[in-house]
Amino acid sequence: MFHWDFCGLLFFTFTLFRCYNARFVVVAPNLIRTDTEENVFIQADAEVQVTIQFKDYISENVLITSYVLLNNRNKFHALAPVQLPSDNFKRDEKVKQFVYLEVQFGNQHIEKRAILVSFQSGYIFIQTDKPIYKPEQFVKIRVYATSPSFKGSDSKSVSIDIKNPDDVVVDQKSYRKPNPFGIVPVSYTIPKIGSEGKWTIHARFDRRPENNFNTTFDVKELCPP
Repeated sequence: MFHWDFCGLLFFTFTLFRCYNARFVVVAPNLIRTDTEENVFIQADAEVQVTIQFKDYISENVLITSYVLLNNRNKFHALAPVQLPSDNFKRDEKVKQFVYLEVQFGNQHIEKRAILVSFQSGYIFIQTDKPIYKPEQFVKIRVYATSPSFKGSDSKSVSIDIKNPDDVVVDQKSYRKPNPFGIVPVSYTIPKIGSEGKWTIHARFDRRPENNFNTTFDVKELCPP
């Protein structure tokens, strides 16, 4: 039984600007994830040195800078990789945070826009060996941690809570690093008394809502073998 939990789709902003018969194009995500490589597409009609900067939304201090030369070799367009370190931000769960993306095409044009920052560390998929169990049965759980690009990740710690039908945490486990494929094997034995109902497995990278995932299984006295 798999539980897939997505926090929305990633949209892109497209800008086409003409200046003195020159055309400039910038395509960037509307949301940028920290500590994750993202891409900014840039295009021009002629050779130009392009400076890409992400700036603090309040102070406009430069957080990261990237330089790309558009010329005949790359056919005057490029996909510039950028990675925004999470250390530059306060992880306030209740406040949305933004950065400014500023793209400067030489001295001809500057494109500037605000982009929402996401601290999503990746995705967690949770699988149990059966959807229904009896009291005292052994539950085999497999937790698969991935990066935002859905590649198995062994670089992030994973915390797992198992909750009974009364929403009480009866077992907690913490793994500093999954195996190289991002897989964490977990097991739990269901108690004999007071166990019937819907149980929840809750897995998380941290306390932020976008980094929390869960799935459920049922415990019944009479169920298929």
